[in-house]
Amino acid sequence: MSDNSTPPLCVEPEDSSSPAGVNVSMAFNVSRVCLLLPLSSFVLLLGYRQWQQQRSFGSMSHADVLTCHNAALQLVCSLGTAAYVYGTYREILCLQVSGWWISWMVLCGEIAFHLLTCVERYLAVVHPVLYRALKSERGVRIRNVSIVCAWLLCVMYSTAASCFKADFHMQVLCVLGLSLLVVSFCSVSVLRALLGPGPGERERVDPVKRRAFVSVMAITAVLWLWFVGLVVGFTLSLSFQCSHLSLLLRASAYWFMMPGSLVLPVLYLHRTGQIRCSRNRGE
Repeated sequence: MSDNSTPPLCVEPEDSSSPAGVNVSMAFNVSRVCLLLPLSSFVLLLGYRQWQQQRSFGSMSHADVLTCHNAALQLVCSLGTAAYVYGTYREILCLQVSGWWISWMVLCGEIAFHLLTCVERYLAVVHPVLYRALKSERGVRIRNVSIVCAWLLCVMYSTAASCFKADFHMQVLCVLGLSLLVVSFCSVSVLRALLGPGPGERERVDPVKRRAFVSVMAITAVLWLWFVGLVVGFTLSLSFQCSHLSLLLRASAYWFMMPGSLVLPVLYLHRTGQIRCSRNRGE
């Protein structure tokens, strides 16, 4: 495999010419797997228990269903990363190829599920009448179709990266940039909706809407961090002729992706009461 086709979460053995870059990448890979494997498994376990209690995914909130699918994606991609690393160092080609293909899915998938979550939270605050209507059977079908499309995009993106052996990082930055426009619009709209009643009425804002605002702002913040980190890291890596420093900068840029992988599970654990703030206002 060429340098340009290196999976975003894995390290090619040919890149060993830059020991520092390999060490940073491996530290990121190990940290990501160690964090997301148990966290995603726990989120899926809680989601399954919630489904058992309600006996239907249609009765679960859209945000919870989206988070469960995101957790499934993170779980699959973490297993793919682990398989790739193990297959590379044990020279098991089938594990290496399958893990390489799976690891690409996370880039497109994270952006898609973050975007869907922000749009769902935006509708809950800015268009509550429409949002309540989307809780019907028709709304559940729309949500399920959107989720299927997100998974199909993951598979198509990963397959394209595998077949064409091209550097798809620039395409990821373009998609991430377009998604940030939508997410930022949702953030501003939600903020304006919450501040609209006036200073004297802010304290009576629906706690559900306040939590929706926190979710949208958190997702916006981590996506901007991811975008800025990748742009700065890749731009600097192209500015240096030294391959060692270039690989180190590219490997370091992926660390800005970590908060984006953690934000949806953490928000879900907070909503379900598994994580409580020190100053609980009874929301």
